[in-house]
Amino acid sequence: PFLILFFAPSFQVKNASSERRRGLEDELPFFTIYATVLADAGISMYEAFKRLIGQGIFKWIEKDAVYLVRAVKFLGFDPLSALDSLAHDHPSKEERELIFGYTSELRSGGDVARYLQDKSEELLRWLEFRFEKYGDSVSDIGEMMTALFFILPAMILATAFISPNTSMTTVWMMNALVIPLLGVVMIFQIRGMQPRTADLYTGNLMLGIIAGAVTVAVLFIARAPLWALLSAGLVSWSLAYSIQVFVQKRLADEEERSIAPFLRDVTEYRKSGYTLPRAIEKLASEGNYAESFKSTLKSIHAKLSLGFRLSDFKAGRSWIGRQIFFLLGQIEDTGGGNPREFEAVYRFAERYTFAKRTVRSRMRIYEILTLFTPVGLALLIFIMSAMFTFLKFPSFSFSGSMVSVSSSSLGAYITLPPQLFTASYVMVIEAGFFIALSSTVAVDFTVKNVWRVALTLILASATIFVLTTFAPALVPHIFHVPLTTPE
Repeated sequence: PFLILFFAPSFQVKNASSERRRGLEDELPFFTIYATVLADAGISMYEAFKRLIGQGIFKWIEKDAVYLVRAVKFLGFDPLSALDSLAHDHPSKEERELIFGYTSELRSGGDVARYLQDKSEELLRWLEFRFEKYGDSVSDIGEMMTALFFILPAMILATAFISPNTSMTTVWMMNALVIPLLGVVMIFQIRGMQPRTADLYTGNLMLGIIAGAVTVAVLFIARAPLWALLSAGLVSWSLAYSIQVFVQKRLADEEERSIAPFLRDVTEYRKSGYTLPRAIEKLASEGNYAESFKSTLKSIHAKLSLGFRLSDFKAGRSWIGRQIFFLLGQIEDTGGGNPREFEAVYRFAERYTFAKRTVRSRMRIYEILTLFTPVGLALLIFIMSAMFTFLKFPSFSFSGSMVSVSSSSLGAYITLPPQLFTASYVMVIEAGFFIALSSTVAVDFTVKNVWRVALTLILASATIFVLTTFAPALVPHIFHVPLTTPE
């Protein structure tokens, strides 16, 4: 305990520094294109940082902005010295290089807008590479999880041939410790590899808990088996919790798909001399976008027609959408908005959304494996239970390192605890839950959109129900065993 208390502050500082570095590097490509557009309008990087305060666009970079404003207003630094001070001990190597390069370019009289444009291109290529690498890594993890959740239960059940008495303990240890631990580790590993986004989804946790508890209580009174209690409770919880999240996610995805075509159209209207509010008005009715996105544009136009500026309110359902509308508001406020700026923003949004769509499409096989791995595992367990039930396996005796069929045990056969395969079906439900949860994190970049959990467990539960209710009547014919055994 003393050593833990002694080293805990050091670990906490390192963890906080690592978390800050990761967060900043996830936001940096987006911040750089924002700073590039403002630099074209004559706005300094210090002012670009300052305009982020209170907007909620960049969680980690906004903290750097607060540091810069404090250094200038209260500590007497000039903006360039404050930027150098921020970069000096910054945990992110990429942000240090960005800021030091900017201040050096500015002091030497160079073209800072050109420097930021080149830097944004470099960071965008790095982000695309991260998406590509993430897609490859997650596919490998998905295949490994599928194989692991097949092999481990099969190995555990195979031990029942040798040691039936310890098989129950082993299966429950799998249920209580091994599968949850493996599932959590896999989810954290996937989460640590993926380029993070700041999309905001809110599920109804209380409704999920109530739905799950009521379902479990009803089935408990009806004397349903343990695997059915667990599955029904998780399905009810996930459906009740994720209904709201599913709608939010669908609207955010529609906005992501529409944002690049919208910027393309805005660029063309700007080339034709339209103001930004006028372009938004035209595109709200004429744009070829998702209906939800056109509804967002109509809402924005209604506020603009009342005299508000685009920077006076927050718009957008997705993270990239919120960034784009915030950036358009800054362009309008600074008097910028030449076609070159809009072209740069359009190219960035198009490449980012394309990279994200591509990595999702590459994980279709992973999603399919997620649905059918528990089904296959349930079928494997049923086959093994049928073998034990209808085929006779002699018991074994142990002598040192030798395993043999003893003559004293002739006529004695392996008998398994009747609850073993019920516990094994609980293992199927747990494996399905964690596989579906990892798939949700991998594909949706959030753990909240848990409708896949419900679908996976419904398929697994239906398979178990059919196998345990109807299939046993067919097993004797398969193994050529009479239904009744004479005395």
